[in-house]
Amino acid sequence: MIHNFIFFGDFVDPHSEFFIEKKYRRNSESSFENDYSSDFIFMLTDETETKIPCFLVSIAPSIFKAGSSVHLLTRQDVFKGHNVSSSDY
Repeated sequence: MIHNFIFFGDFVDPHSEFFIEKKYRRNSESSFENDYSSDFIFMLTDETETKIPCFLVSIAPSIFKAGSSVHLLTRQDVFKGHNVSSSDY
């Protein structure tokens, strides 16, 4: 998850084990109660002491900033035209 977050600005966490959470914003145009837009922000979890391994405590803020920055740049199409894939790393 850390690799995907740092290099691609996103991650999949089906079991809520990562120390960074996606907070989805509700789609105001939606008529369904459980329909969320793809727009979200990242936040450090409230359970940092249980979700961050002891060897990552000192660099967790840097991981958060790096992944959030890549996500922002990706959404703004800064990387448009650059072919970056996980096999490159």
